[in-house]
Amino acid sequence: MKRLGSLLVFLLAFLCFSTVGSAGAISWGGTKEAKYDTSIPGTNLPWSGPLSLGGMNLETGKMTRGTDADVAFSRDGAEMGANGIVGLGKVKYDSVNQIPGSGFQELIKVEQGNVYIIKRKNGNMVKLQITSISNSVVTFKYALEKSYTPKVTSIKFKEKLKYSPTSVSLSVIANYSDKTKAVVKSSSAKWTSNNKNVAKVDSKGKITFTGKPGKVTITATYKGKKTSATTTVGNVVKKLSTTTKLTYSKKPIKVNVTAIYMNGKKVKLKSGVVWKSSNKNVAKVSSTGVVTFTGKNGNATITATYKGKKLTLKTTVARVDNYYGKWKLWIPGTMVDYFYKDTGNYAGSRYKDGAYKGSLTVNKNGTYTLNSKTGKWRVAKKSEVFNHPVSIILLKAEGKNDIAITDHDRKKGYIKLMVDSKGKYTDGSKIWIFAAEGFK
Repeated sequence: MKRLGSLLVFLLAFLCFSTVGSAGAISWGGTKEAKYDTSIPGTNLPWSGPLSLGGMNLETGKMTRGTDADVAFSRDGAEMGANGIVGLGKVKYDSVNQIPGSGFQELIKVEQGNVYIIKRKNGNMVKLQITSISNSVVTFKYALEKSYTPKVTSIKFKEKLKYSPTSVSLSVIANYSDKTKAVVKSSSAKWTSNNKNVAKVDSKGKITFTGKPGKVTITATYKGKKTSATTTVGNVVKKLSTTTKLTYSKKPIKVNVTAIYMNGKKVKLKSGVVWKSSNKNVAKVSSTGVVTFTGKNGNATITATYKGKKLTLKTTVARVDNYYGKWKLWIPGTMVDYFYKDTGNYAGSRYKDGAYKGSLTVNKNGTYTLNSKTGKWRVAKKSEVFNHPVSIILLKAEGKNDIAITDHDRKKGYIKLMVDSKGKYTDGSKIWIFAAEGFK
């Protein structure tokens, strides 16, 4: 009868463990023993949370007041708190090798001889058995989950290796013994090229093709496992060239492009070129490389791309033909504002009439006539006339001083005449003083 009773106790304990549910087998580290003195102030279970005041760190076996505590006991040793606990009852400590799939709680009643599974904050498990509860000391033995690092079973490249005019990288995928896979940090692998005349590879897996034809194999080695990729490079384009000069024209301009290959061969390209304009307000380019200027001033870059190589043509349109011809000159009158003395309120304005200042003729051949004075003009340099990128300069138009001619800021079809003050802005550009305006 006594033997039957012992068997029933064992079966009940086994059922208690089995009904929790199992999440899989686990390996444990060596068993340790610890004594938890509940009389130490600040180490008991508080109302705000089982580990909010600290407890024992089971990895170090030391008491702590920090957030690294794994377990804490009530002052009488009757309750235990943790991040998660499952009670298994009075099962054999050494036979526990399964992790329950559910049933975890933060507080649980403690009984001498019972075995518990504790979940640490990092997710690792601990098996713990209460060996004695005496006065204010709880004695227990426990074992930490043994850390497991899966082994690399094989590696492979994610991408295919093929020629590129720019540097490329291959991603290494590692397959592990636990059936998982992950991308390997490129610098963790060892890289080699069997033909550096065709392609080189650095320690971080960056592959650079030289442009020379030939066959090359790139190999990566990680944790003793290797993978390789091979490609054959044919005759590739070294650079693009053109004899077309891109300057402003009222007629469309066809840009001709020649591909120069690594072996010196030259081929005039009739198709396959991708064209782009950086500023369509100034110049547009068709899919066949025909550039059409809009007539507006400004800068534009035309780019031709073929098999990874680029050719750029920069152009600046600074048309000054809108200044050509004869202009009537006018010096605008002045305006005087009046205000009441007692209130300071605005009272009104009076205008002084402007006056004609003769005429200006700008000739296409680079000469000008300002009233009775004749001279030469030139196109203003970049930033020479602040905020007016397209201007002309009448040389020594007023004594020894130059006069700048620009488009009028507010009157369409008008021009402004500005005299060189001999002063300069902080950026070094000249300060020009408004003198007159012109109209046709």
